[in-house]
Amino acid sequence: MIKAVIFDLDDTLYREMDYVESGFLAVAEHLEGRFGIDRKVTKARFLDSLIRNGRGRIFDDWIHEERLNEFISASELVDVYRSHLPNIALYPDVEPILNKLKSLRISSGIITDGCLKVQMMKIKTLGLSEIMDNIVCTDAKGGDYSKPNPRVFLDMLERLRIPPNESIYIGNDPAKDFKAPRVIGMYSAHISRSPIGTHTCEADYHIMGLGELADILNRRIY
Repeated sequence: MIKAVIFDLDDTLYREMDYVESGFLAVAEHLEGRFGIDRKVTKARFLDSLIRNGRGRIFDDWIHEERLNEFISASELVDVYRSHLPNIALYPDVEPILNKLKSLRISSGIITDGCLKVQMMKIKTLGLSEIMDNIVCTDAKGGDYSKPNPRVFLDMLERLRIPPNESIYIGNDPAKDFKAPRVIGMYSAHISRSPIGTHTCEADYHIMGLGELADILNRRIY
């Protein structure tokens, strides 16, 4: 029987693109204050750069295009991005499933990769510290601790005092979310909130919303 449900954070409990847009707006507002450049135009350019070129050099390229290299650095903008109070919210199906877990006396937790400062700000904004039994940000212990390292999953289960075969991990990233659970004997569910075709990852279940998790729990997996 499942006695613990562990969740990923980004694109599992909230929409990560909302965080990205919130961060871009914070940076755009910072630049408007410094240089008088319209925030809406700047944010739109950041989003366009993300779509065209991906992450990595968005702020560097903007500074170069505006010929502001002598006046501001990309690292300053990254700090603004990472430090801002994000405008994000839980997906509508999160609180109902957490309430159900609580009513069933099933423990809950989060394992999340990413910059510790950023992830902690998200967790604070979403109020997750108050409603989860345990939260682990892998960046707090260094890169080798991050998913798919099985150690972080085993540490979480030890904190909750639940064996792997009585737990399930919910995540959205086939590349790193399900290998470790399978190795240590946890169940897992891949959540994809929009149809993406055939699933080929190592998860035991494939769901499109956390409401489907209730059906999995009701099956009393052994």
